[in-house]
Amino acid sequence: MFIINYDIKDADTISKFINKAKELGETEIFLSNAIFLNCNKTTNEVYNELRQCIADSDLFFITLFNKKDMNGWLNKTSVDWLINKNF
Repeated sequence: MFIINYDIKDADTISKFINKAKELGETEIFLSNAIFLNCNKTTNEVYNELRQCIADSDLFFITLFNKKDMNGWLNKTSVDWLINKNF
């Protein structure tokens, strides 16, 4: 499971970026610029796929996510999505 944060300027590019993430696995958009991605890929594989979708001026960051060591305040949909994932 990954958390992907992004700072993308163009709305069409955001759509392409999110759609590419959805192609890689199960996704949940939990903040306006953050996605949970549940897939069987490495960080480098995810990076290489998503990097193709953005401009040089756009930014994104991928990190592994550990459900056992988390804390925060999210909407119920995102919390339920996380609870139902086995990783």
